[in-house]
Amino acid sequence: MIDEHDHLRLRSAEHIDPIWRLWEELPAQWRGPVLGPGIGNWASITENDWPQLDLSGLPDPFAAELAWMAHWQASDGTRVSVLAMAQLANMIRRAVTEGRGYARRSGRWITTPPQRCRAGSISAGARDCPLPEAGGGCTHCSASPATP
Repeated sequence: MIDEHDHLRLRSAEHIDPIWRLWEELPAQWRGPVLGPGIGNWASITENDWPQLDLSGLPDPFAAELAWMAHWQASDGTRVSVLAMAQLANMIRRAVTEGRGYARRSGRWITTPPQRCRAGSISAGARDCPLPEAGGGCTHCSASPATP
């Protein structure tokens, strides 16, 4: 299989996207679409005292990715970042509702924008966003466009 960047990728024999294999391995109460109800120690493993994490209405595979991330945090002993995940879920829902473009997988954009824009290069002393498409300002870091 060749991806959109012309890289040759191997497919699993089952042709199952790895996220769905991970999702299937989750305990039933972690599969959503709402996390919290049915998870006995939810209050003690989450931040921000949120009673639940609503993943409903998200396009595939976002709900599965976020459910897996939440379970991984809890299994690792880290408190589940419910507020951050809820904000991300709301941004994705809004992008879908408003017909805006969005990455089809979280892995394609979680690390890319901060690495390329001012938000990711503040320690290097950058004052302006280096993104050429920043034009009137970067949407990731709110910086002005890079000055020549």
